[in-house]
Amino acid sequence: MQRTVAGEARWSVQLVLEGVPLQKEKNIISERVSALDIGPATVAGYGAEDAFLSQFCDEVIHPWRAIKRDQRGLDRSRRATNPDNYNPDGSVKKGTRKWHRSNRYQKLQARIAETQRKLAATRKKQHGQLCNKGLALGTIVKLEKLSYKSLQKNFGRSVAVRAPGRFVGQLTRKAANAGGRVEEINTRKTFVAESSLNMGWEKPNEENSG
Repeated sequence: MQRTVAGEARWSVQLVLEGVPLQKEKNIISERVSALDIGPATVAGYGAEDAFLSQFCDEVIHPWRAIKRDQRGLDRSRRATNPDNYNPDGSVKKGTRKWHRSNRYQKLQARIAETQRKLAATRKKQHGQLCNKGLALGTIVKLEKLSYKSLQKNFGRSVAVRAPGRFVGQLTRKAANAGGRVEEINTRKTFVAESSLNMGWEKPNEENSG
């Protein structure tokens, strides 16, 4: 597998062995039911013996301004080296065109790619740590079924940085490897039973009800 790291091509080989992976002592697996509540910036977990509330991927700090500045530099360089590919109003001409990329353009492009690679690596690491933390509460994990399109619409930057959908996918795989599962619950189809104990309501007196 080829990857580009710091502007250089790196090759790696993945070795796959048959069997069950070794569980580290720090990653305690509990064969119980747990629940996770995933928010735009926080994750809460609850189990029979413990609970936690932590920031969601707090180490993933996205340099929005720096990347936007580099992207503007890409556009300026592309226009300066390819003037024939643009109309007088600045729009790109239709049809297949040959694009020339200067050394400065390639350096900016590599810098953006390296920044995105580091963010992805940090996010993947923190997703794995959070999965282990959640599975320590119980391998049968119950989650609210989320609409990631809705989250993207309302919390675009937060979702782009933390990738909750990717986290749930990794959690599902880890739970299955540990002999458990992830159950997504549709909250629109759930209801709270009417009870004077948990809601503080009192049932009306049938004799006095008109």
